Amino acid sequence: MFLTHRIGSEAKGVRRSTQKAKVNAIPKINLPDLSITRESAFFYAGQLEELPPSFASYTSPHRHDYYAVFYFVSGSGSHEIDFENFAIEPGSIFLLRPGQVHSWHLHGAFTGYALKISREFCSVISDSADLASDFPLFAHGAPVAKLSPGENAGRIRDDFHRLVSEYRNGTDARFWFALARVLLFEIDRLPRPEILPTPRPAAEFLRLLDENISREHSAFFYAGALGLPVHRLNRICQNYLGGSAGKVIRERLLLEIRRLLVHSTLSVQEIARAVGFADPSYFSRFVRKNCGSSPETLRRGVRKVL
Repeated sequence: MFLTHRIGSEAKGVRRSTQKAKVNAIPKINLPDLSITRESAFFYAGQLEELPPSFASYTSPHRHDYYAVFYFVSGSGSHEIDFENFAIEPGSIFLLRPGQVHSWHLHGAFTGYALKISREFCSVISDSADLASDFPLFAHGAPVAKLSPGENAGRIRDDFHRLVSEYRNGTDARFWFALARVLLFEIDRLPRPEILPTPRPAAEFLRLLDENISREHSAFFYAGALGLPVHRLNRICQNYLGGSAGKVIRERLLLEIRRLLVHSTLSVQEIARAVGFADPSYFSRFVRKNCGSSPETLRRGVRKVL
């Protein structure tokens, strides 16, 4: 099985000045260690009701560094994903991509299925670590986080059941991945607002943003990492991501800042350092300019609403 436990390993090489920030940052939920074949490569398929009791108590916002699909066959509650609230009801399918912050409140008993796939697992099994290249539902900025199977509920339930059964009893990770892709193609066919596919350069830019946004805010850095001139990256972003490279970088940075302001216990100064601002005063001006209020006011206002 391609699973690994990363708690503890992430601290390697962390400078003393950032250790406190990591302790208080948004928690990451990791899967249990069940036979390691490659660092950080894991795959999981199971039934929601068989997960540890702590699953139902994930009411505190946290983030995963893997793709996840949660299918509630029965049950009720609420699910917040990056500041957007959704009702949990029978037939709810939720899709999360790496880095998104979510939490839920579950009311009573529930049944369903869970699928979790890391980027590293994808790169081991296939030639790409990016599920969004084949499944736009996982793309950054995709307008869909919740779907309903409707008349396709039986087929999706059968696909999940077969995948879970093979995962429990089989040993061929390639077959797990093949069945997972069949399931994702089935989900991808469900009625939803149209999602245009993201071309590879744009998808790769978004992936690099996720990995580097806390350190790099310059379009020149990302253009260089992609082997493109800046004007070419700007054109790609204008055509497919709704604005210049600078605008996309700024929006992604502001999302990360908002996540930390609302969901972490870091001070404003610590958040500034955590997202790459050496000068807390400049950080505050940046937030005020783009959000219309100071970091402290934004934190108090959003927390009061939530």
